[in-house]
Amino acid sequence: MRAVLLSLLLLSGCSAEEPQSCLDAFCLPTDAEIVGHQQPADFDLYQVEWQDARFGIYVGDFPDFAVGTGEKLALVSGANAEIKTDGLQGEVLMQLGEQSPQYLHLTGPCEAKERCALVVFASAVETAERE
Repeated sequence: MRAVLLSLLLLSGCSAEEPQSCLDAFCLPTDAEIVGHQQPADFDLYQVEWQDARFGIYVGDFPDFAVGTGEKLALVSGANAEIKTDGLQGEVLMQLGEQSPQYLHLTGPCEAKERCALVVFASAVETAERE
C-alpha cells in the first residue's frame, strides 16, 4: 500500500518527504488551509492559513514582483526564487517554468530574511512537476 501511495505522489509531482495537498502548479503542506480563492482573469489568487499566519499566493504569468529585483533565495525544492521584505511583510517570487503559469508570487509575514515565516512557508511549498 505504501508503495502505491509513494507512486501516486511521484506521479502527481509532489515530494513524498512531507504530506502535501497538490493543485495544478504547486503543492501545499497538508496542514495548510486554503481560505480564499479568486480567478479574476487568466491567473489565480489564493489566501492560505498555515501555522497561525496568513499567506497570499498568485499563480500566473505576470506577477507584481519584477523578476531580478529581489535578493536570491535558496529553497529546498531547488526552485528559482527571489525575496523582498520591508521588515513586516515579504514577497517571494518562484519561477515555475516557461509554460503557463510561469510564476508563484507568495506574500506573508516577514521581519527579515533570517526570521521570516514567509521563507518557511515558501520552503514548504513544492512546485509540482508539469509536462
